[in-house]
Amino acid sequence: ALGFVGTPLGGWAADKFGRKAAVLPAGACIAIGSGMMAVVDGYWSFITAVFLWGTGNSLITPGLTALTVDLAPDDKKGSVLSLTRQAGDFAFLVGPVGLGMLAEATSYPAALALTSSVVLGTNAFFAAKAKDVVDAGSQAFGPSPGSSKATPAARRGDDKTRGDGA
Repeated sequence: ALGFVGTPLGGWAADKFGRKAAVLPAGACIAIGSGMMAVVDGYWSFITAVFLWGTGNSLITPGLTALTVDLAPDDKKGSVLSLTRQAGDFAFLVGPVGLGMLAEATSYPAALALTSSVVLGTNAFFAAKAKDVVDAGSQAFGPSPGSSKATPAARRGDDKTRGDGA
C-alpha cells in the first residue's frame, strides 16, 4: 500500500529536487527501518520499522530509475533498464535466502543489522560517487511545451527528434 503513495512521491521528488536528493533520504529510511527490525520489542516498534523500510523502498525506485535513464546512452537505455531490473530481481531472490541462512547461523538481529549496514554503506558510496541530475526535464508525458532542452539528448546537442531542423 505504501507504493501507491510513495512511488509517485519519489518520482516527483526526483524531478523536483534531483535524483540524489530523492534517493539518499529513501536509502536512509531503508537503513533505519531494517536496523530497527533488529531491535524491535513490541507491536508499535515493529510497525514503525516496517513503515520506514517500506516507505524507503517505495521512494527510492523512481529516483534510481530516472537517474539510470538520464545517464544511459540513448541507444542503450532499454538494455541498461533491463540490467537494473535483473539486478533487483536477483537481490530479491538471493537476499532472503542468504539472510535467512545467516540468521539461522547467528541470529535474526545480526542478519538485519547486516542488511542495515549494507544499505548504509551503499548509500554512502552513492552519495560520494553518483552523478546528480536536477530537473532533467523528464516528465511522465514528455517535455514541457516549448522546451528544446527537455531530454538528455537535447542537452547533449544530439537530439534528432526535435523537428526544428537543428
